Amino acid sequence: MLEGDLAFSAAIYYPSRRQDLDPSVILDALQGLVYENDRQVKVISCARFLDKISPRAEVIIEEIDFDEDGDDVEGLTPPIIN
Repeated sequence: MLEGDLAFSAAIYYPSRRQDLDPSVILDALQGLVYENDRQVKVISCARFLDKISPRAEVIIEEIDFDEDGDDVEGLTPPIIN
């Protein structure tokens, strides 16, 4: 189980254009499986795509060194979704 502060990156492939981009269901589902609590996630990067044949979510979660005071915002780079 991952500990400490985390960065969450997701490419969400929806079956239609009707859904809103909302990674909260994924964050909640991974709680207790990948990390103890979704409050550990400090950085979220999310992109929405359309795939009627194979809707899915592709997720990357990484432990990060996070500055809660915001003094090092420039050094904070979320993972890139290909």
